[in-house]
Amino acid sequence: AGDVVAAALAVYEAHGLGANARRTMGHGIGLETVEQPYLRAGSEAVLEAGMVLCVEPGAYLPDRGGASVEEEILVTADGYEVLTANIPRRLWE
Repeated sequence: AGDVVAAALAVYEAHGLGANARRTMGHGIGLETVEQPYLRAGSEAVLEAGMVLCVEPGAYLPDRGGASVEEEILVTADGYEVLTANIPRRLWE
């Protein structure tokens, strides 16, 4: 899990948003809405096939606002499947 967060943070850094990126980028979904594994910097949790994750990276700029995009992901044996790929997006204000 920590490696996934590190990869996302590297993308934020490359685009000048590293200091504004959230360090917690999601969590597991199962019997509870929010449960382990937690996707946060330095996590040693191992992602396994069959896990369902809420992946919600975000960046927030002081005095300007921010954004977080949420997707539900199924971890598969050879990668992942985006479960929410066909759901329309909406802007919350």
